[in-house]
Amino acid sequence: MEGALTGSSAMDLEDNLGLQHSLIESAQPLPPKEATPSSSFDLETYAAYYTGRTKLDRLKFIAQRAPSLRAEASKMLLTEIKAGQDVNLYQEVLQMLQDL
Repeated sequence: MEGALTGSSAMDLEDNLGLQHSLIESAQPLPPKEATPSSSFDLETYAAYYTGRTKLDRLKFIAQRAPSLRAEASKMLLTEIKAGQDVNLYQEVLQMLQDL
């Protein structure tokens, strides 16, 4: 049968996949980096281009990574969350703000 793995080549593949899987499971997330937006960056204009979960994710990302925009992004994020139904995200953001 053409293209079929046999004997040792199949075992080698399984060993490699097992190794890759264990490396992925043991990988630690990278610490978040802080960002400094340019002086011309307008958060309200930027956020206006997005809706729904994408808008929430982008505001959360900015609140976590840009200290100079943290307060403004957090307020916008909480306002957007309150307009929706995601209680878990609301609690997560409140906890994030308390940890800052």
